[in-house]
Amino acid sequence: MALATAAGLLATGLVAAPAAQAALPLVDASERDDTVITTRMNANGQTIMATSTRIEPVEFRYKLDLRWTGGQLRAFDGVVTLQGVGETQVRRFPVTLDADGDASVEVPLPERIRPGFYHVGIEYTAAVKRPDGRLVLHHVDVDQAKKISLRRDVRFQGEITHPTATDGRPSRITAQFTWLRISSDGDPSWSPVRNTTVRLYHDPDGSGVWEEELVFVRTLTVGPDGTISTVVPAREGAWVLRYAGSDRADRGYGAIEQGSNGGGCGC
Repeated sequence: MALATAAGLLATGLVAAPAAQAALPLVDASERDDTVITTRMNANGQTIMATSTRIEPVEFRYKLDLRWTGGQLRAFDGVVTLQGVGETQVRRFPVTLDADGDASVEVPLPERIRPGFYHVGIEYTAAVKRPDGRLVLHHVDVDQAKKISLRRDVRFQGEITHPTATDGRPSRITAQFTWLRISSDGDPSWSPVRNTTVRLYHDPDGSGVWEEELVFVRTLTVGPDGTISTVVPAREGAWVLRYAGSDRADRGYGAIEQGSNGGGCGC
C-alpha cells in the first residue's frame, strides 16, 4: 500500500470531537519502536426500505478515531472494509482523516445489496515521525472490528373483533408481518413472514409498543401462510405483537387498539 503525504490525506479545518464524548470501542493498538497508534471504531447498518415503486438509498455509517504517541503522524493511507458474514467478497472504501485523526462517514451501498450481517474492518499503513527524525511505519489490518446488520424492512397489519369492547368477551386478533423483497429487476414487493414465532403483549394504557411495562401474554406460532391468529379477552388498551427479526428481515412490531381508542391498527 503506497503512502501519501500527510498534507494530501489529512483534511484540515474540522472541529475535533468534544473531550467529554464517550470513547469509541478500541479495535487495535499498534506499538513499534517507542511509538503507539491506537485505533477506535464504531459502525452501524441501516434497514433497507422501499416506497411502493423503488428501493430507498442504502448506507452504513462508521466513526474512526486514531491517536498516536511518540511522535507526529506524518502519513496515512487506509480503507474501511465491508464483508458479509460467510462471504468472500470484500468491499473497500478509502478513508480520509481530519487533522485530529478522526473520521465520521456515511457510505452509500448498492440498493440490491444482500441483506444480512456484515463485518466492518479497517486496514491502513501510517507513519509516525519520532523526535529524532526517524519515520516508524505501522501496518494495521482488523477485518472484524464491528458487526452490523443490513436487514430489510418489516411491516405489520392487524385487526381485532369487538374493537370497542372491554367486558372480557373473546376477541380474535388476526395479523400478519410482511418483509421487503427485491426482484432481480430491482422492483420492491412484500412477502409474508412465515414459519417463525412472535410475542404477544398487552399495553394497558397504550403508552408505546417498546415500553418495559408491557404485560407478556404468550408466544404465537406463525404458520406457512404467514397468518397470526389468537383469541384474547376484550379489555382497554392495546395488543402488541413483536417480531424479533431474522438474518435478513428487520425486527417489527404492531399495536391493535381495543376499547375507547379501538377500531384501528396502531401500526
